[in-house]
Amino acid sequence: MKQCFRYSFFALVLLLTFITVSAQTNISGNKKAQKKLSEAIEMQRNYKPAEAINIAKQAEAIDPSYINVHLFLAEMYSNLKDYPKSIDSYKKAIALSPDFFPNALFFIGEMEQSSGLFSDARDHFSQFLLKKNISDAFRKNASDRIKACNFALFLMQHPIDYEITNLGDSINSEFDEYWPGITADDSLFVITRRIPKNAAIKEFYGNTQEDFYFSKRNKLGSWSKARNAFRPLNTPDNEGAQSISIDGKYLYFTACNRPGVYGQCDLYVSIRVGKSWSFPLNLGEPINSPSSEKQPSISPDGRTLYFASSRTGSKGKMDIYSTTLLDNGFWTEPINLGDSINTIGDESAPFIHSDNSTLYFTSDGLLGMGGKDLFFSRRCVDGKWGKAQNMGYPLNTIGNEEGMFINTTGDIAYFASDIDERKGRDIYSFTLDSAIRPNPVSYMRGKVIDANSKKVLGAAFLLTDLSNGNKIMQARSSDETGEFMITIPSNSAFALSIDKPGYCFHSENFSLQTFTDFSKPFLINILLHPLKLGAKIVLRNVFFETDSYVIKEESKIELDKAVEFLSNNPKLKIEVGGHTDDLGADTYNLTLSDNRARSVMDYLIIKTIDASRLTYKGYGEAFPFTANIDDRSRALNRRTEFTITGN
Repeated sequence: MKQCFRYSFFALVLLLTFITVSAQTNISGNKKAQKKLSEAIEMQRNYKPAEAINIAKQAEAIDPSYINVHLFLAEMYSNLKDYPKSIDSYKKAIALSPDFFPNALFFIGEMEQSSGLFSDARDHFSQFLLKKNISDAFRKNASDRIKACNFALFLMQHPIDYEITNLGDSINSEFDEYWPGITADDSLFVITRRIPKNAAIKEFYGNTQEDFYFSKRNKLGSWSKARNAFRPLNTPDNEGAQSISIDGKYLYFTACNRPGVYGQCDLYVSIRVGKSWSFPLNLGEPINSPSSEKQPSISPDGRTLYFASSRTGSKGKMDIYSTTLLDNGFWTEPINLGDSINTIGDESAPFIHSDNSTLYFTSDGLLGMGGKDLFFSRRCVDGKWGKAQNMGYPLNTIGNEEGMFINTTGDIAYFASDIDERKGRDIYSFTLDSAIRPNPVSYMRGKVIDANSKKVLGAAFLLTDLSNGNKIMQARSSDETGEFMITIPSNSAFALSIDKPGYCFHSENFSLQTFTDFSKPFLINILLHPLKLGAKIVLRNVFFETDSYVIKEESKIELDKAVEFLSNNPKLKIEVGGHTDDLGADTYNLTLSDNRARSVMDYLIIKTIDASRLTYKGYGEAFPFTANIDDRSRALNRRTEFTITGN
């Protein structure tokens, strides 16, 4: 658990008061040593730490048994974050008298914990708890730190195996790069880069600025030289902490202290139209508040935005929130992700993976190695977030880890680090350990087209988990180009429906549970048929028990979609057609298909569709969708169809 128990000036005042009072019991036998310590205290009060340390060391040399000098030096070094020297001074004081200043056991444990000396820290915290007259706050803090040390030691005893790779000079430069992001098809890479400002405007804007840079995947599979995105995305101010949508059409990002902002930092969005980006739009209320909103991450369906905020109601310094885009174009009031994610500490840098169910983030309030650690949480069946899990050592260290992106297939992670100080902050990648991977994801890309006119169409996409009916993703194809891209997770079977008023809805079935090559996407053009006599709708997600006309529970998702379709088009009349594969006798298949068609019609009637609009017929194996050559083709032939018989 990362608890910064820093006292700085205020702690030093308390310590100096203690030293003054306790001088009655720890008076150096050498008046020169006493005088030197007084001079050192005066130097610190005048904000001259280097001089204060130098004079205190003179007092230490005169009288090494002068405990107050060691305590003074320990706190001075601590405030300067020179932990090794602080630890050494505390050890000298404790060795002279462990009961003289019992809190020294806590403070040395704090320094050791910050230095990664978890076993030593745990021992000193345990010794501290044996002392009498400890305040409740100190006792709880020490107990929490023992738990944190034990957890850190456990992580170190069970390290994850990974090897990082610098992405090279196509992505990285002599300047600092961070906040990597890649589109679902692995074709576009976006980063934030800190660059020097133009000398002509330096005096107005400072020395450096953050800008967006883009790199494209070339034909050889490597990344092209990252190029400045320029205006309107980049300005003389800072732009950063971005999140690009899976199709590369939306860029959400953070900008601070701009004219018209709602708080210190606000969230913005820019839309790519052709090869150009729109002027960034402040997302406004209720997303932005008088506090700070930072580090957005857009879900793969573009419907949910995750971000860090210090807004009123947060549990700690920064909490992670989410907001949902409604059909009317407005965002809902942000909701706090709750106790599974947020603590009284600082949670930030959320990243929602393309599986739409695994969230990665940074926290200093959960048990970890020190500083800020990387964590992940998986969405439960009820939609709530599960208990956050630490991503392990040595990925997490006693320093700060922040900002991670994981590719669509879930096996490669990208992050920024200053591991090599000669290169500054660069983007690195590594193969993600299987225990901390998200669900593998593939994607489907193509266009929605009018089956007759071949005109491109904007249509609504809905991906539903057949096992529980949960809506996994909602998206739209472009009204201008008809293009779409949706991600498909591997952890279940899914029903995909594509819908546009005036057209027959289209359905697909995806089950990637045994899928192995997630690098190969589904490329498909969706042909939507206008509502007219003879048009057919194949219900690919209606299933029956084997050799039975009993409808399976998971079929109700598709059948309810059919009910909605018929309710929205009250003049339509349809025939429900049943089809089988070629296995079994012709007569048996004909009877089975007829009964299955009747079962579907009965379901529609029970759901209040007027029986006068419906007929049914079984066709057996007479009209196969494709040749019966294997299990997959036979599954396609076992189907239920709607045929429009009146409008």
